[in-house]
Amino acid sequence: MILADTALFLPFVVLVLFPVVAGIPREIEEAAAMDGAPPATAFLRIIVPLMHNGIATAASLIFILAWGEFLYVISILRSPDTYPISALISQQISAYGTSWSGLMALAVVGSTSILVVFVVTKRRLAAGLSPGTVK
Repeated sequence: MILADTALFLPFVVLVLFPVVAGIPREIEEAAAMDGAPPATAFLRIIVPLMHNGIATAASLIFILAWGEFLYVISILRSPDTYPISALISQQISAYGTSWSGLMALAVVGSTSILVVFVVTKRRLAAGLSPGTVK
């Protein structure tokens, strides 16, 4: 599942992070090189901290998308014991009726998890989506 979700969401992460990386001035990298920092050190200690909002935005959006992933789950995983919450919700509805108590319990658990991620990353999400929108 991790490989399938990575293949599915990697282009989306690239599209989200591209304006963030493009917004970092090249002069910052050049200044780090002039100070004698190797490229890996300059990237990890200077560039990555400048990308925190974009990384938090991409991570929270990918979490929300992966949390609701359904098609790969029912295609790849065979045992219902390993299903994520999106597939478990669909199992509560059958031809013989709907288990409303199970359906609502799973909906609350699934919604609470997404709500917690959104509340924690709300400020960074708003700041991370705005780079590249105004030229």
